[in-house]
This record gives sequence, C-alpha cells and structure tokens, in this order.
Amino acid sequence: AIGDEVFGILNLNSSNGGGALQQYSVGETEALIKKNQQLLVMQMHQHLDGLRQVNIDSSTSVFIPGGSGGVGHFAVQIAGIRGAKQVITSASKDDGIQILKEQYKLKDVINHAKDNAVERVLELTQGQGADIVYDSTYLESSFAKSTQTVKEGGSWIVLGAFAEKDSKEAKSVAERKAKVVHADLARYWLGPERAQMKTLVQDA
Repeated sequence: AIGDEVFGILNLNSSNGGGALQQYSVGETEALIKKNQQLLVMQMHQHLDGLRQVNIDSSTSVFIPGGSGGVGHFAVQIAGIRGAKQVITSASKDDGIQILKEQYKLKDVINHAKDNAVERVLELTQGQGADIVYDSTYLESSFAKSTQTVKEGGSWIVLGAFAEKDSKEAKSVAERKAKVVHADLARYWLGPERAQMKTLVQDA
C-alpha cells in the first residue's frame, strides 16, 4: 500500500524501467516485501542458501572462519543443526571466542590472531582439510587462507560475487580438486527463484 516501508533488491536496468534518482527509486513488486521484524531472518536465509547446496551429515567436517561475526554466527549454528560431525571456527577477540565456546558449545575454536588457522584446521582434520569451508568474511586475506583448508573433493562456500571463474580463489579451490559454491540471495529477488523469497520470510 502507499506509504508502506519495503525492502528488496532493485533492478537498475534502465531499459527495463528500473533505476533510482536521489531518494526515489523504481522496483518490481515481485522483488519487494513489506519491511517487518522478520527481515533479520533473511540474513539467516542467505547462509542457508550456501549450506543447503551441500550435503551435511554425521560424517561431515565444516570450517567457518569468523564464527563470531554477524554472518558467521548464523553459519556455525546452522551447521550444527544440520548434524555436522565437527564444526571448526575462528575468531580474533577473547569475547567472541568465549561466546563461541560457551554459548554455541563449539569445541574447536581457533584464535586466528595468535595461531596459524590453516595449520590448525589441518591438524584438527588429520591433515585432510574440512569437507565444507564457508568463508563469509568478504576478506581476500581470509580467502587466501581458507581455500587451503578445504578437503580434496570438498566444497568452498563464499557469499556474493567473489571467486568468479579465473579468480585467485577459484584457481586455489580447483587445485585442491574441490568446488566453489556461491551463496547469494540476489537470485531470489531477480532470478527464477524469487517467488520463493516471500514464502521463506513469511514462514520464518
């Protein structure tokens, strides 16, 4: 209705009627939802989008760098709920490490400010690497390390448009005979899956 606050992703293709001018913008109704208290759930669904593309069971090891961050703390919980055998994560601040250990009950928490995260992950996985690595840090410095921790034949998950074909990250993952998985909510807004988004938010 007129006056409602909404949230969504704009199609900025001007030939298709999209675009923005100062505080005004044009959006497709299918790509917008009414703003409400459930929007936080959408952030969780972005992480679910990455983890739902891989198989997790009682034999799976998962490494999530930055588990105390706004993105990572969802991912470590989802991996545990999905039944992962081992959830490894990392943080650099004492309070974040404490939360991960005490509140989220994670045993394998690496202090990446003090320890070599790559060496520790390999040590914790008997030298094989993690079956699934979910790097949601948006940091190339983290990507350079986390791509070295994925097991041969495993999956390296990244948010958004990082690790595209021929990128350093994609090549590093390919060298380990693993695959890159992209987690991206944009396809739910602008792609064929967009009809699912309103259902995801309404059902959350």
